[in-house]
Amino acid sequence: TNIVSGPTFSNVGGVIGLWTFGADAKASNIEIKDNFSLDGKDKVGSVIGLATGLKLDLDNFQLSATGSVLSTDGLVGGAIGDMRGVDDVKISNSEIQATMTISSSTTTKSGVGGFVGRGGNNSAAVSTHIFENLINRADVSIDSNATATGTGGIVGSALAVSGRPYAFQGENLFNYGTVSSLGGFVGGIVGSLVLNQPGSFMNNIENHGDIDLSSTLTNVGNNGGVIGKVVVQSGSGVFEVSNGLNTGKILMGVNGNEIGGFVGQANGNPDSGGSLKFSNCHVSNNVTVTQASGAGAKFVGGFVGIVNEASTATASTTTHVIFENCSTEATTVSGTNNIGGFAGYSVAHATFFNCSSTSNVIGDSRCGGFLGYARHTSTVTNSTASGSVTCTNDQAGGFVGLIDGSSQLISNSTYTGSSVSGADLVGGFIGELILGTIQGSSVTSSPSVTGTGANVGPFEGLNSGGTIIP
Repeated sequence: TNIVSGPTFSNVGGVIGLWTFGADAKASNIEIKDNFSLDGKDKVGSVIGLATGLKLDLDNFQLSATGSVLSTDGLVGGAIGDMRGVDDVKISNSEIQATMTISSSTTTKSGVGGFVGRGGNNSAAVSTHIFENLINRADVSIDSNATATGTGGIVGSALAVSGRPYAFQGENLFNYGTVSSLGGFVGGIVGSLVLNQPGSFMNNIENHGDIDLSSTLTNVGNNGGVIGKVVVQSGSGVFEVSNGLNTGKILMGVNGNEIGGFVGQANGNPDSGGSLKFSNCHVSNNVTVTQASGAGAKFVGGFVGIVNEASTATASTTTHVIFENCSTEATTVSGTNNIGGFAGYSVAHATFFNCSSTSNVIGDSRCGGFLGYARHTSTVTNSTASGSVTCTNDQAGGFVGLIDGSSQLISNSTYTGSSVSGADLVGGFIGELILGTIQGSSVTSSPSVTGTGANVGPFEGLNSGGTIIP
């Protein structure tokens, strides 16, 4: 099969270009093989270009051809280009081979994905999109235009429209292809995800492909090994990501922000009671989260770049982002400011419980073996860091670079690494404690702690207003 469609056409599909249906539309047992090339402007997919309707089930789809699925303006997927107009979707038991490439040459529209370019909801009805037992081996990319957003190994973007309920459910999702983009919101599984409906979850998800941002030349962000950015827009309940794994490298470009070995930015919502939870998720196999030569990446973490929530977060007393039994074994995490072996920057009501990092950290300021910079309310308990910390300027700590929040608490946590270095405000456990409490925590390895300033110490560089309880 060889299909070529001009780049000026929209709604281009290898089987169906535009499919509008009522309830219970189903496509199953479809295989596309041999030589296959599909090219359109936008809403391009090897099965369906644009799908709209009440309910769609795509099952047992195999894309084993040699060729490409291309668009010139985004909304392109290995199976479906755009399905935001479908209330309920289930895509299951399908695979795309490495002999294919899924890409957009330039885009002003959000969404390039191994299976689906754009999901999400576009009606007032409750929408649930289910992705189950999917394997992508094809490379996925946006080749130009740094304003592009939403590139993922399985789904490019899945966004809840404000006031329109949307739930995302993903289980047994695997990506092996390289995911690359000049823009932000890039993830090995999902590039950009916005939720506002209880019942959302992801379980048993793995990325083994590299996240290549090395050509990025502008100040873009929200890039992660598994998820670029996830936001709980509204709605109560917990969106849990469990049993996740990333073994792909994160190759950063110049001036990228919010970059994590697992998730670039995790954003809870204290106003609605909506929470994010990451449990039993790991970054392993010597992943490297590093910046290009001369780059200025900020908010970089071996697991998560930035932990965030709504602007009213300071008024909330409830935890809305949770990390439990998670770890990172990244060889190196590097950037400029707010660099951490596990998390770069936490400005949320977050909990880190029984988490660990073996990452070596390199940065300019606010660098920590576990957490670069913690503000507002974060609780870290029973967690460890063991990598070396090298900071060009100030606020370097074996466990945390800077804490500045009266409700911050670190307890029963340890640093077991060999060295911490910086200019000033350098400590074996914490660089600078402005506000907050450290309790029952220790440095157990007698590391080399060095600096050129006056505030250098075996545990803290400077405690200017916090509390340290042995």
